[in-house]
Amino acid sequence: MAIEKLLQELEALVESAGRLPWVGRKSIPEHKFYDLLAKIRQGLPEEVGKAAEVLRERERLINEARAQAEAIIGEARKEAARMVEESEIIKRATQSASDLMHQAEVAAESVDQSLARLRAAVEEGRRAIAPPSESAEVKESDVAEPRD
Repeated sequence: MAIEKLLQELEALVESAGRLPWVGRKSIPEHKFYDLLAKIRQGLPEEVGKAAEVLRERERLINEARAQAEAIIGEARKEAARMVEESEIIKRATQSASDLMHQAEVAAESVDQSLARLRAAVEEGRRAIAPPSESAEVKESDVAEPRD
């Protein structure tokens, strides 16, 4: 920083100045003082401008970081919502599959009962149309079993 250096020079000028007798004040060369003061004034706008630029850059970075954070949070919320929805879809699909399995089991049981009744009816029909001597020989094993 140029201003800091100039201020140090001004301070050194005052420290190295001799004291006036009886007054207790220091005497410094006037032209050196005004020369340093002019340089400080000249450098101040530059230093203030640099400081302002640093502040603007800081503010820009903070705003950029905020925007990125908000975007990340927004994406995370979307992903969480998608995952919840996906989870709900999986739960519904699992429930539907379970319901379908139950319906299939009930239907299979009904088919098995109907098949058993049909076998019994076929056997009864065979007995009814078979001659009396043959009727006793017809066995349940003679009825054709369905193949899986």
